Formats: sequence, structure tokens, C-alpha cells
Amino acid sequence: DVERLRDAGERDMRAFQKYREEAGRTECSLRSSVGMLENALAEAVARLRVLEIQNLAERNATEELRARNVSMSSHLAEYSKIAESLYSLAQNTGGNAKSNG
Repeated sequence: DVERLRDAGERDMRAFQKYREEAGRTECSLRSSVGMLENALAEAVARLRVLEIQNLAERNATEELRARNVSMSSHLAEYSKIAESLYSLAQNTGGNAKSNG
């Protein structure tokens, strides 16, 4: 009877040791997976920050171009008015020169 109990106890100890070893491997694998996920997350966050900075730079460039466009449109309107005035003046001056000539 004692011999059977001892054998059963040894079997239980071996089974428990296998369980502990498997649990240790599982824990090691999980730690490794978590480490890889943490690294991937850190890289993704870093990339996101880079993209946010690029997006902000593009927005600033777009706003600058928009402001330049407004300015150029204003200058173009002024130049158009000046050109019309000069054309009108030339028509009036040319007409007077012909009538005076």
C-alpha cells in the first residue's frame, strides 16, 4: 500500500513538474508576444506622430498657398482694372490724335 502511494505521489510530482514546465514555456511565449506587441505599438505610435507632423506641415503649406492665391487674385484684379484704364485712355488719346491729325 505504501509502495502504491509512493508511486502515485511520484507520478503526481512528475505530472506537476510537466505542468510547471509547460506553464513556464507558455509564460515565456506570452512575455515574448507581449514584448513584440509593445514594440509594434511603439513603432505605430511613432509613425503616427510622423504622419501627424507631415499632415500639419501640409495643412500649413495649403493655407500658405491659399493665402498666396487670394493675394494673386487681388493683384490680378488690380492689374485688370489698370489695363482697362490704360486701354480706355489709349482709345480716348488715340481718337483725339486722329481727330487732331
